Amino acid sequence: MKSNLYTLLLLLIFVTSGVYQSPIVQNQDTKHDDKGELMLVQLLFRHGARTPFWVYNNDVYKDFFWPEGLGMLTDDGKALMYDYGLALNKRYRNYISTMLPMNIISESSPIRRCIESDLAVMAGMFPPKHKITRSNNLLWQPIAVSTVEKARSWKLNPDSPCPKAEQLEHDMTKTIPELRQFLEENTKFINDLGKFTGENFWAPDRGWLWVGYLYDTLVIEKNYFKNDYIAPSWLNAVSNDTMERLKRFNDFSYEIYQKAPLEFIRLRAGTFFKDMLENLRSASNITVVNEKTKQIYTFASHDTMINYIMIALGSFMGQPSYGSGPIIELRRPRTQHNEDEPQVYLYFGSATNKNHISLIDLSKSNRFKAFCTKSHCPLSKFSEALVDVVEKNVELDCQV
Repeated sequence: MKSNLYTLLLLLIFVTSGVYQSPIVQNQDTKHDDKGELMLVQLLFRHGARTPFWVYNNDVYKDFFWPEGLGMLTDDGKALMYDYGLALNKRYRNYISTMLPMNIISESSPIRRCIESDLAVMAGMFPPKHKITRSNNLLWQPIAVSTVEKARSWKLNPDSPCPKAEQLEHDMTKTIPELRQFLEENTKFINDLGKFTGENFWAPDRGWLWVGYLYDTLVIEKNYFKNDYIAPSWLNAVSNDTMERLKRFNDFSYEIYQKAPLEFIRLRAGTFFKDMLENLRSASNITVVNEKTKQIYTFASHDTMINYIMIALGSFMGQPSYGSGPIIELRRPRTQHNEDEPQVYLYFGSATNKNHISLIDLSKSNRFKAFCTKSHCPLSKFSEALVDVVEKNVELDCQV
């Protein structure tokens, strides 16, 4: 409880400081446009910029004291997510203008950087409509963010306990020829990295994915220390293109999951799809909006989870950048008698890319092209297309 209050206090100080200004992209309001009336918005996004969650044995910065802690949101990350919230407020201004706090459901992975990112987005997206304290400068109102314990965080945490998924992932080196070939071609490179970093990337508690994590750590350290950054001397000793090869490892660690067993994708991403579709169906039956109506859902998660979800959606995007993820809109078509079925529109938002939000053409998606003839899709067809990635009983199915 104390840590949550401390987080809120830090966010308040940051948001209300006079030095912070936001460059807002002019996203159009979308309550009513040629796509029809907006009925529901579901926003999934990766957390903001963070410190490394891991430093290697011979890291120059191994003994550095990270004020935020390892794997925690940085000030840049807080600014990024608050700014994304402002951009979303701009995009949905008319839609949320009459919204009450109880119309908003905000959920997060139990990992702290996700919770703080969600709080920052909420602060930017839902500023107070009236004075709520003695201070006229307060630009924040409390919007509740829900989470669950790590042991049951299947919906938004890709590292939640799931023995079956872990087994399937471990076996990918045997079942996916492209992965096996990639590792064979890079065996010497991995061994050389181990020698200079003091890490064993073949150890059971490490694995080839940690080569990508090494790239992640190096990039974060460079961005964090800026002009004071000290590059490790071993980079050139390994090869003359070590960073490029590390980046390839990192990129490949997201690409290869397009070859992962469908069962693995369902176990990791299927709980999100189950709830997301239930939210769409519930919203499609609403005729009168009141204080009990759920109008916006936000979900704060991680790059690997969003990668699984985008692969399941048939729209692989590569590693999701900080503050990026899919946006699912449900709209009532503009027809004379309002008899047409509600339509689903899928977007991809990116806080890192100047808060750009782009439409994903479902008729060109590997997942939806057999079901959707246009860029959008009727809710029934959208649901039908996702039937094999919906996880109905993850606790049972995760058992080996």
